[in-house]
Amino acid sequence: MTAERIKKLEAQGNYEELIKSWIEYGACIRMEHSDNHPLLVRTHFNLATTYLRQKFVAQALAHFKLADQVNEQNPNEKDAASFKARILEGMGICETRLGH
Repeated sequence: MTAERIKKLEAQGNYEELIKSWIEYGACIRMEHSDNHPLLVRTHFNLATTYLRQKFVAQALAHFKLADQVNEQNPNEKDAASFKARILEGMGICETRLGH
């Protein structure tokens, strides 16, 4: 149900509600699986990009870092390498916008 809501909110461009839905989705993954489940990489990455669209750069950077941590704990996942590049790119954008 949360995944369907996320798709709908993305289509609508309702980023405020989308952030809430991604947080809920991440909480469900943690409760059902663990704090380092590979699905959390995608969750934190999507939260980060949604925060970045809203110009909440510090929050975006924090979620890119969390996505990177979970990704590093799951190096054998099929998408780990491609996510690493996308995460680093997002972190770089945030660092630039923050003037670091």
